[in-house]
Amino acid sequence: MQSGNSGFAAWGGLAVTTEGTARKSVVDTKMQSGLSAHLEHHGEWWIGFCPEVPGANGQGTTSEDCLHNLEEAVALILDESPADG
Repeated sequence: MQSGNSGFAAWGGLAVTTEGTARKSVVDTKMQSGLSAHLEHHGEWWIGFCPEVPGANGQGTTSEDCLHNLEEAVALILDESPADG
């Protein structure tokens, strides 16, 4: 994802804002599941986590890869969670 000069970008149909310096960008958005995603750009890597799902983390060399990996991690964790009842 390229934020350009405006600090605003479209991502998967959602508008997100980016903040930060040339060294660090932060993206807070929603995943397809509706859960929150917090991504940070550090050097050559994007790292992300989902605050609603403990242990769900992702990383990638692009924000898109990071978000995809985070969505996979969330799905794996939720699929392995015991059913209520």
